[in-house]
Amino acid sequence: MKRVNKKIVYCVVLFLTLMQFSYISYANIVIYGNDLWSTPRDVINEDVYIMQGATLTITAEIKFSSNSSIIIYDQGKLHVDGGILTNYDANELWQGILLLGNPSLNQSLNPRTQGIVSLENALIANAECAIKVGATLKETTPNGIVYYTSVPGGGIVFAENSQFLNN
Repeated sequence: MKRVNKKIVYCVVLFLTLMQFSYISYANIVIYGNDLWSTPRDVINEDVYIMQGATLTITAEIKFSSNSSIIIYDQGKLHVDGGILTNYDANELWQGILLLGNPSLNQSLNPRTQGIVSLENALIANAECAIKVGATLKETTPNGIVYYTSVPGGGIVFAENSQFLNN
């Protein structure tokens, strides 16, 4: 039996993971540059994508519906400064933040090689998972068995004077 190269398997899994996030519908919010959300808003039935090299700064309360999330690509940055990220419907949790990166690269800030979440005096509340670093692939075999494969991430999280509540 031939031995499988672990690096090749990892690259294929990482590629497939990124491909599941590569299709971005026009119904979603896509951040390509630097953006500031300083007034309250509701994100309903949409995902917020922070692309490579982009930064989204949030200083207000943002409410998310149960199927909404924030996805930060490698080299993207989410900065929450005094802002609140929470659920729109009190009876349902929102999806939370998915932080992508590359675990084989340096955790350096200059040059920025990873996705970054920076929280200062922030609150992340009522999410399925406040911040998930990496991704999970859901696959179903032909006979209907569902299994999950985790893909490690290399994202960086900074949190200062911030809270994670009911996540």
